Amino acid sequence: MRKTVWTLVILATVLVPAALEAQARSIVVVRTLRRSDRVIADTMGSPFDVPGSPARVFNALAQVYADLKIETPLLDSVMLEIGNEKFFKRGSLAGRRLSGFVDCGRGLTGEYADNHRVDLSLVTFVRPKTVERSTIRSVLLGAAINVTEGAKPTQNCNSNGELERLIRQRLVQKLQL
Repeated sequence: MRKTVWTLVILATVLVPAALEAQARSIVVVRTLRRSDRVIADTMGSPFDVPGSPARVFNALAQVYADLKIETPLLDSVMLEIGNEKFFKRGSLAGRRLSGFVDCGRGLTGEYADNHRVDLSLVTFVRPKTVERSTIRSVLLGAAINVTEGAKPTQNCNSNGELERLIRQRLVQKLQL
């Protein structure tokens, strides 16, 4: 009986922390961007297969972001996440009108994306598919702010998928070099 109790105590001290550690690893990171609703960014975006190992794809993505002149304070080579969770643009992004990437609505002066400050979050997630193939998902979130009216009202912006497509195209070009 005493041996059984000690066996149970030893199993509990080994298994319970392992279960808690596994549970902690499965927690999803929630990112917000000046929005009243919460967004789970790492489950959004359309997945695209690209040629190259995750490490090679991650390094090429860093070059793509630099070419697009988007700073990357989020540069996590362990989780394979790259991007900028909080930056703002006015009028243009990657050499194009901002309204070409996001729809924030329109007013008397035209597209909010082109005439207001737009707070943005852009993150690309890389996941291994095979040894020489990876899957990427880019997520673009935004909110237009009319700073001339006291930063109100805020208009949520929807991505039209063009920036995500541009990132994928530039990435594939870099991987073929």
